[in-house]
Amino acid sequence: MVTWVQAEFNTTRALASAGMPAILLTQALVAPFIGDLLRRKSIRLIMMTGAALFAIGHAALYFVSSIYAFIAIYACLLGPAYCMLSHVATSTLVINWFGDKRGRALGIANIPIALFLFPPIIAAVMLAFGPRAVFAAGALLSLGLIPLLAFVISRPGGARGLPSIAGEGTDVRADEQGIIKRRDMLKTVTFWIIWFGNGTFVAAGATMAIVLVPYALSKGIALEWAAVALSCYGLGSMVGAPTWGVIVDRAGPSRTFVLLATLEAITWTTLFLFGGNAAVIMVVGGIIGFCSGGAAVPLLTATLGVWLDERNFSRGLGLLYLLKLPFSAGIPIVSGVIFDLFGSYQLLLVSFVVLMLLNAALFSFLEIRRFVSSGEASR
Repeated sequence: MVTWVQAEFNTTRALASAGMPAILLTQALVAPFIGDLLRRKSIRLIMMTGAALFAIGHAALYFVSSIYAFIAIYACLLGPAYCMLSHVATSTLVINWFGDKRGRALGIANIPIALFLFPPIIAAVMLAFGPRAVFAAGALLSLGLIPLLAFVISRPGGARGLPSIAGEGTDVRADEQGIIKRRDMLKTVTFWIIWFGNGTFVAAGATMAIVLVPYALSKGIALEWAAVALSCYGLGSMVGAPTWGVIVDRAGPSRTFVLLATLEAITWTTLFLFGGNAAVIMVVGGIIGFCSGGAAVPLLTATLGVWLDERNFSRGLGLLYLLKLPFSAGIPIVSGVIFDLFGSYQLLLVSFVVLMLLNAALFSFLEIRRFVSSGEASR
């Protein structure tokens, strides 16, 4: 849609590409507020409201004639709607329903199947009915979600939730009602390690999706093979989400983070050393999709699900979505700056190797502390 938006509104490529960043920015800003609402109000009502906002936003896009109004609709309507419908709401719903095997459930719930299915559908609609028909279809699809979302049940049997495990092997404490204040979360080492880990994994996936093709082209690899490598990234993301969900259930979040970080450090090193080979780039794209693209959401939510009970989960998740914005938005921009300054992505690859090794060390520390704490409790 980007090239059509640029021509339709007679604007720059930067403004034509600003819709998705506007959604991500607004989602991050409203996520703490939505997280609190999900804790206190009906998830069904919140998700139905999100679908209605999504429908209104797409209908408005159909009629808009200004690029600034176009971006404002993405930011003010689609951004909050996306937050009400996507990871924050759906992950809270899964946490409410699943006491064990949460990682597997979160992995299945977050398989990016729409990312695989929708691009050719959107292309077919554009070719058959014109680009604005995509917005009309989005509005109709969103309206169709509303009666389906009426079947959402916030938690099984009206139960208030699972017993609290907050504070077990961690550094967070709840009040007498079992509620943890945001300022108390921010005082804990565990919160900031989870923030750093998830932020760097999300940034690794986003950066790979952005730079994989230009990196391959800079190494003299043909465009068609570079495109196949990007497809490998998408396929890896689809396989990774449920797979890492199963692993986190069996190994626990901290050990899974250590395994994931070690695998990614090896993969980014391989790309640094042998990135001029098309087969290597395709394998690396698939592995990083499998790791960062597929694992980020299940791992984050499963880790929070261990650290926080369901009364505090959505609040913690909303806070993390806000604070990880510098990673998700900043590092992909930094990758472009690095290329402009040095003429290659090699320094970027080394930086991700260092970040992944640091993640392995930090989550090893969390696992050791949990082991020591559980040993003291048993004595």
